[in-house]
Amino acid sequence: PFIMDGSPFHPIAAGESFTYRFRLHEGTAGTYWYHPHPHHRTAWQVGMGLYGGIIVRDPNDPLPDSLTEQMLILSDNRFDENGQIEFAEANSRQKKIDDMNGREGDVLFVNDEIMPELSIRSGEVQRWRIVNASGARIFRLGLEGHTFTLIGSDGGLFEHPEEVDEILLGNGERAELLVRGTGKPGSEVVLQALPYDRYMPMFRPEDWGKTRELLKLSYTSEPAVEEQFVLPETLRKIPTLKIEDATETRIMRMSNGKINSKTMDMKRIDETAELGATEIWEIRNLVGMDHPFHLHGFQFQVIDRNNVPVSQRKWEDVVNVPGFEK
Repeated sequence: PFIMDGSPFHPIAAGESFTYRFRLHEGTAGTYWYHPHPHHRTAWQVGMGLYGGIIVRDPNDPLPDSLTEQMLILSDNRFDENGQIEFAEANSRQKKIDDMNGREGDVLFVNDEIMPELSIRSGEVQRWRIVNASGARIFRLGLEGHTFTLIGSDGGLFEHPEEVDEILLGNGERAELLVRGTGKPGSEVVLQALPYDRYMPMFRPEDWGKTRELLKLSYTSEPAVEEQFVLPETLRKIPTLKIEDATETRIMRMSNGKINSKTMDMKRIDETAELGATEIWEIRNLVGMDHPFHLHGFQFQVIDRNNVPVSQRKWEDVVNVPGFEK
């Protein structure tokens, strides 16, 4: 419900409290996260560490609860010489870069730890839920010598699992995946943040092409698990939103700090939709850097990227739109 949605329309002042009460509807199981939404203050409060993960579980989850589950919240930050969280000073070059790129930090965290260690047994299958809680950084994730079985995103499980070599997570985006322990007992591998160029050329950081290490995955010395986990071919049914049922087509043109040439104004309503309607939204990125697009409190199905149909339906609430793409 609107009043329980934690939006900028219902701020909670310092020293005040509010209890959110709402019913979880069928089909909403998945990986979520919370963070503040006060107008013009969200990025600062997230930068100060005000966020966390939420898991909504389905009692009829198709995956066994015997799987080891990991919740990995990715973030970045930067600090001054005294170890205090640093924000750019007004009128500085760094402030201009932050205004253009969003604020990135040079220290990467997983669950607020630097380079933590996870353990896995050879032959074991683990279920990982990953949240990109950074203010601006896009994570391109790879695990040395391993593939991922991607099973879900922002809106929960996919209809069918996908085998992938890497995962791209825009800020605010989530992923559910299976990691199979194909390494030898006693070995180690590293989850990496691979290079990804999301920047305007004139504001691209010098070290953007550097591979960063996020966490160490250590194999136990136990012998390999003999019984293999069999993944269902269908995880759940996802309804089709039919294009012919769309009653409205809207175009959202994203530029720096603007949508359709307008900056955010809490006193102005830009779009009005009919409750229960199916609409097509075309998201156009007019600039040379990536723009993740998010609908708060709603989920959608991506139909195509640059007129190329997507491989399968999935519920999402964040989609990354690279520069000059739609």
